[in-house]
Amino acid sequence: MPFAPSPPEASCVSRPYDAPAFCGDSEASAGPVLLLGNFDGFHLGHAALLDAGRDAAGGRPVGVLSVEPHPRQFFAPAAAAFRIASAKVKRETFARRGFAFSCAPRFDATFARQSPEAFVRDVLVRSVGVSQVVVGEDFRFGAGRAGTTERLRAMGDELGFGVSVVATVRRQDARCSSSLIRHLLREGEAATAGTLLGDPWTVEARLRRSLGGRVSVAWPDEILRPAPGRYNARLRRLAGGEALAECRLIANGDGFRLDGAGAPEASDLALDIVS
Repeated sequence: MPFAPSPPEASCVSRPYDAPAFCGDSEASAGPVLLLGNFDGFHLGHAALLDAGRDAAGGRPVGVLSVEPHPRQFFAPAAAAFRIASAKVKRETFARRGFAFSCAPRFDATFARQSPEAFVRDVLVRSVGVSQVVVGEDFRFGAGRAGTTERLRAMGDELGFGVSVVATVRRQDARCSSSLIRHLLREGEAATAGTLLGDPWTVEARLRRSLGGRVSVAWPDEILRPAPGRYNARLRRLAGGEALAECRLIANGDGFRLDGAGAPEASDLALDIVS
């Protein structure tokens, strides 16, 4: 059964890059605070960016900009599935984390060719109207990843917005990163990955129940495959979070199935993989 997730949705009032000017009645002259990054799996490092954004906001809206599809999908479309979170799961996470808005510029050839200066002027300043941006210390942007945090700060000084650069979060001498979380999931370490995520790993899912009662799981094509094994999981509605069942996810070379899932065949579901 093919998996066909819904396309990313524009949020709020959109302009050329699906970037909202504002949500609500905030003072437009103040400009929003915007977090920048891929946010593939919203982990503890990303939570530190959000904390810094809220500290800097002073009542201004705090939003997030994260392109879709992931740049690696654009540059290497034949690469093995690697994503931690689908676009729909990312939007649900952003809403649950309390962002005022999210922007999802489409990452295509035109977007990829932008110079660092064009990205700052056209996207951050003209489309979003930022007053402050928040990035990690390893953030790079623009064609060829030529833009650095130093360059971003210089442009902020020139164009009138602030830049907060947040240090990398480490746990037990390991850098908290999406790459480390991918490695842990591929090794079957779902509980440890969840510790770095701050929540269980969530996968968008669609179920199909056979005549014999077997429940198979349609897994999004772009989402990485965990190590074969049995994982404790919770089945819920993706939108709204309504709990449906405690279950076991069984992963093997033939695909994915559930044990103990009482939900009927349905879409718009999420599996929170606990351990």
